[in-house]
Amino acid sequence: MALIKAKCTNCGANIKVDNASKGGICTHCGTSYITEDVIVNNITNINISENIDGLKLNRSAVLENMLLEYYSGRFNDIDNMKEYALKVQECDLNNVIARFVIFENIDSTSAIKKLLSNKDLDINFKLFNIMLNVCVDDLNDSNIINNIVKYKNTIDKSTFITEIYDNYRKKDFKFILNVIYNLKFEKDENTAFLEGLYNNSKVSKIAMLSQLKLFANSHKDFLYDEQKFDEYANHWKKLKEKQNEQREEKIKLEEKNKLENDIEKYKQEVQQKNKKKIIIWASIGGISLIGLVIFLLLI
Repeated sequence: MALIKAKCTNCGANIKVDNASKGGICTHCGTSYITEDVIVNNITNINISENIDGLKLNRSAVLENMLLEYYSGRFNDIDNMKEYALKVQECDLNNVIARFVIFENIDSTSAIKKLLSNKDLDINFKLFNIMLNVCVDDLNDSNIINNIVKYKNTIDKSTFITEIYDNYRKKDFKFILNVIYNLKFEKDENTAFLEGLYNNSKVSKIAMLSQLKLFANSHKDFLYDEQKFDEYANHWKKLKEKQNEQREEKIKLEEKNKLENDIEKYKQEVQQKNKKKIIIWASIGGISLIGLVIFLLLI
């Protein structure tokens, strides 16, 4: 006797039947059946289900690829994409991406953010990344972070970290810290990730280190090489203090030079005034002498 899977022709319940017998009774609804009929019924239902599921996956993948090409700047036929989204809905009415393409402005950052925070979202990581890259502002959304974390175990870890690094290093550092924290990687991985961001980011390193310290203080289970980043912070602190000292010295030197210039300018002005006085008195003296000579001649 060999029991094989079948499906009741009356209630649709999954049953096991002896393929050597001609018939039996469904244990769920009590309906008698012919063995051949329930086996055929089961196979037919499986094939239909597999065909529908395959169609859903294929059409969804094509639509995702259209979006990927659109956000990459290699495809701009939105009307064609909307038409295809309608085809996706024919076999998958609640497809999240199809509804997004049909009903939303796909260039709107708020619409993209809303999509990326959808708990039912299931798209390939490359598309998720490129769409997230369009939303450059206000990304501290726990649902988006949770959706990122979902990909952690679906692709190679090093590839995942590289993708995260390449796409998120330009974004708000607090958001990045939340992503790293929720990934729950090991201490060494977190440290390497943070160091890569630290060495390549154009954002103020002092501001980054300050945010990192505050974040670590409020998330005690966040593991990273704290000593290494404290050394970075001390380096920048000393550098900042040195820059402040140099700035103060420069200001003092500028003030000293200004004072010396003002004194020198004042001396020159006094000398000019004294010269004018000498000339005036010399002129007066000359005029007086000429008057005296004339007076003597007239006597």
